[in-house]
Amino acid sequence: MINSYATSTGNITNTPVSVLFNLSSNSSDSKFFEYNNGCTNNEITEVEIAAGSNSTFFCYYDTKEGNPVIEIKPKNNWSTVSQAQTILVGPLDHFDLEFESSQTNNEVFSGINKVYAKDIGGNTITDYNSPQKWMGVSISVSNGATLENFDLDASDFIDGVANLKDFKYIGSAGLIKFSVISNNGKRGEADVNIAHGSLDHVKILDNEGNVVNNYELSVDDVLNLYAAGYDVSDNYFEITGNWELIEGDLEGIDFQNPSNSLILDPSIAFRSGKIRITSDLKTTQTGLITIKHGILDHFSLSQ
Repeated sequence: MINSYATSTGNITNTPVSVLFNLSSNSSDSKFFEYNNGCTNNEITEVEIAAGSNSTFFCYYDTKEGNPVIEIKPKNNWSTVSQAQTILVGPLDHFDLEFESSQTNNEVFSGINKVYAKDIGGNTITDYNSPQKWMGVSISVSNGATLENFDLDASDFIDGVANLKDFKYIGSAGLIKFSVISNNGKRGEADVNIAHGSLDHVKILDNEGNVVNNYELSVDDVLNLYAAGYDVSDNYFEITGNWELIEGDLEGIDFQNPSNSLILDPSIAFRSGKIRITSDLKTTQTGLITIKHGILDHFSLSQ
């Protein structure tokens, strides 16, 4: 409110003519709004003291915490006036999540990972841990995976910021959405790319991606075996390893160690055996692979 028109002697009096005032603030997050029996949504940059009046009203909006200064500059020869305002941090509106963009499954998160309690203007609520401000917090992920050491309480928020430490995500790899939610539904989200974890177990797959248990093929066939690595959550990744025949008398095996795959191209029927692969001290083996004769190709005669 511009609350008076004063003469040079300081006496309040009505202005004989209307006077326009430019409105400005040194805060970059400020706005001025028209007043009409209350603040309206009509944004303005100037106000007027009408002729025959000594005051006018306007509304000031600012989202940045601090002490901004409002400047009111008349468009005639009157003196410019200014006044400092005090903008306080508001109630919890949302959380900002500062998470590293990439992490590894089943490993303690690396880098800087923080949760900020924010008001509507993006100001950090430095006393969010106080009983008057605390609205609780929980962390969840979009795919329902397991989270370890993700529990947060008021004491974790120091000056409105919680540093997440010693926590793990255990679940599917890929782009995962993490959500932080307060008891009254205020939230924040961040996407984190979860890479597969360290090798937990190995499988041997056939041409169609099936695990090779007991298997039969003829001398007319070729069997490609593939090494598949999996972490503790069964996320697949390609590995190499050392292949070996551990049982039987199979032939036609091209051992190229270390390798991701192995080719079995038999030429002698009625043989069998088992093949094993070892990678990073993790090992697995096939079931019994049996070689059958091929389809009839010709007859041979003997005397």
